[in-house]
Amino acid sequence: MRRYKVSTFLGEAAKGIYRNPLSSIVSVVSLVLALLVMGTFWMLKVNIDVNLDSLEDYRKIVFYMKTTATDEDNENVRQQIKEAFAVTDEDIEFTSKEEALASEKEKYGEESAHIFDLYSGDSNPLPDSFTVSYSENYTDNTLTQRIGIITALDSVEEAKNRKDIVDKIANLKSIINTVSTALLIMLFFVSVFVIGNTVKLTHEARKAEIKIMRYIGATNFFIGFPFVLEGIILGIIAALSSYAIIVSAYSSVVSNIVKNYGDFIKFVRLEDAAFPQIPGMNYYVFLLAAFLIVGLLTGILGTFTNRKHLKA
Repeated sequence: MRRYKVSTFLGEAAKGIYRNPLSSIVSVVSLVLALLVMGTFWMLKVNIDVNLDSLEDYRKIVFYMKTTATDEDNENVRQQIKEAFAVTDEDIEFTSKEEALASEKEKYGEESAHIFDLYSGDSNPLPDSFTVSYSENYTDNTLTQRIGIITALDSVEEAKNRKDIVDKIANLKSIINTVSTALLIMLFFVSVFVIGNTVKLTHEARKAEIKIMRYIGATNFFIGFPFVLEGIILGIIAALSSYAIIVSAYSSVVSNIVKNYGDFIKFVRLEDAAFPQIPGMNYYVFLLAAFLIVGLLTGILGTFTNRKHLKA
């Protein structure tokens, strides 16, 4: 079995890149742009998911009591809610009619505050209410049945359920995931095509040299492996360049946006854990690993898509 020095192959790969600087630069720039689009779109998807997850606070049901309900009725309803939805007291928020009136008064400001003063005490028309937060993904029928158990009680007036909003959020997340996955796959194959064309151009420039190598007995591996390394080198250069650009750009953009809209929009910090189950895997590590893997794969696959061109 023949043994080859790695330095020999690296030298041949470097020679191929040096002899075709324009095509190499075009390949790197094209792959950098593709990786930047992939990385930007992925980070956008992550941030959209985070903000949509925060909207899932709508996974709540509000039960309004009758204005004639007593403290004993309220306690009974609380127990029934705990049993029907398998929740604890921490998942149930009780709002008294006095608190509800104070909230409405605060909402309309001081100019209209005197109007609400007319409804204090026994004149308060607002009811007590229970807000139930649930985590289980109930079906429509199951949720309707459980709500029905509570609204059937004599002291309960009505219930407001926002499951339709939660379902719309879930559907939106599904659409975003599907579209983003399709775009990432498409960009990956575009990158493979770009690297493949570079290898093809390099081969054309060295066609005569490859013929001579075949005449003197060079193996397919000896001729083809430098091209593989060339694709890998271009892929790694593009991956590291893309990583540096997207990390600095993301950090800068997010810091500026947070100053103005931090109260309304949530942003993922790159130092946060991407996968909590993997120690040390924050978004910095994940992005670097993802870019390097994509760079390596595009370099290798781009070369293998042009195997026929490596045969003189």
